[in-house]
Amino acid sequence: MPVRKLVSASIAPETKNQILSSLAEMKGKLGLLLTLGPSEAASGLFRAEKEYGSFLDGCYAVAQTHPEILPPSFSTAEFDRDYQLAEDLEPISHALNELGEAVGRILTAAPKRRPGLRPRRLFGTQAQSG
Repeated sequence: MPVRKLVSASIAPETKNQILSSLAEMKGKLGLLLTLGPSEAASGLFRAEKEYGSFLDGCYAVAQTHPEILPPSFSTAEFDRDYQLAEDLEPISHALNELGEAVGRILTAAPKRRPGLRPRRLFGTQAQSG
């Protein structure tokens, strides 16, 4: 049975380096946002998924219009910053997830050369050099 080729592409070394440089630049622009590590995130933080969007929008509206009903220990300024941060990061997160999924699909379709495994063993042909 012939092998169906799903991916036939290459990335020039300059393009690869530009992509990696752009990703490093984006990571640098996120600055302090990248300080929350996996252990902090896994330590009981609650992630408000899409089904909580309306509830959080309502909480935000109440915090803006009636801050007097909130306890003194509740910082409306901090809640405002957090709410706006989530709003600003949502489209960025969506775009990054789409990009990651697309790269993942290509990696699934493109064979990965593993050390010690010669291409001729994968496809039954001798690898050409050059």
